[in-house]
Amino acid sequence: MNFRFATSALSVALLAQLCACTITTSDTGTGGSTSTSSGSTATTGAGGGTDLGDCVPYAPATIADKKSGAFASGDDYVKFELPKTDLGGGLLKVTYVQAGPVTAAIFLAEGAEPNVPRDETTAFGPGVTDDAPAVVYYRLAGNKSYQLGIKSFVYNADKPSYSVEYSYEPLVDCYEANDTSAAARRVPVNTTITAYHHTGIGKDDTGLVNDTGDDWYYFELDASKTVKLQGVLPGKDGPDGGNSAQFTVYTADGTTTPACSGSETFETDPVAPKPSVETCSGELAAGKYLVRLKHFASQFSATSVNGTFNASWNTPYTFQIDAK
Repeated sequence: MNFRFATSALSVALLAQLCACTITTSDTGTGGSTSTSSGSTATTGAGGGTDLGDCVPYAPATIADKKSGAFASGDDYVKFELPKTDLGGGLLKVTYVQAGPVTAAIFLAEGAEPNVPRDETTAFGPGVTDDAPAVVYYRLAGNKSYQLGIKSFVYNADKPSYSVEYSYEPLVDCYEANDTSAAARRVPVNTTITAYHHTGIGKDDTGLVNDTGDDWYYFELDASKTVKLQGVLPGKDGPDGGNSAQFTVYTADGTTTPACSGSETFETDPVAPKPSVETCSGELAAGKYLVRLKHFASQFSATSVNGTFNASWNTPYTFQIDAK
């Protein structure tokens, strides 16, 4: 059980309920905006094209409700079924209100133990009341069914009551689901791609999440070209204030990283001290190449009670394959 203590109030506006990705064509590859809006545009490049690659728009899920009642016993873990998430997943904001402390958790309806809480949080401090509610954000993976659970941490014969309100902030990413090399999405070169590096609670996850944290893409060269990948990773959510994500370019086998020159290979600094990252520049022959963005460290599956989360949780990243 993870015991998490109330700190300060947190308020985050829900994203606009639009779909697809922001993709702009440019010649310089300097990265793109890190707006938290999930609205979408496709900017026509100088050549008049609007090639989005394997970008497939979808309608984000709507998950929002309010429940209230009383606990029947000290072991009464009241559960609420949540509608299935969309392909991109997102953040579930949950506000707990009650006369005393509560224990809450998120449950995933898959895996070896679907009745085991994936992230269990207990709200202590001054209690959970109308004036001091407990707010927790849970990271939900795409295309999965969850349950929200709540029980009284201190039960008495008065049958304490509860009130819980929840709403879903979708991270609309038109390249999902691209969590494996086999599911890599095609992207055009010399085009800025915007997507979310969202890591949601998967079938083997509990307080930490990892297995949904990869994004895979592929690009194709019709002739030998000088190539460099440039990207912008928001948040600095890794150790020592650096990033915890890394771009790597592979050959078509998905395992071999080509060399730029000498001992340098096409991969970014995994602990970059600033959001802007880039690989070395080198010549690649005509053919198909894969790009992987991965977390090299596990991520938290939820915030602490009334705690903040890193900007990388709901801010998109950008990258571009410069090929000349």
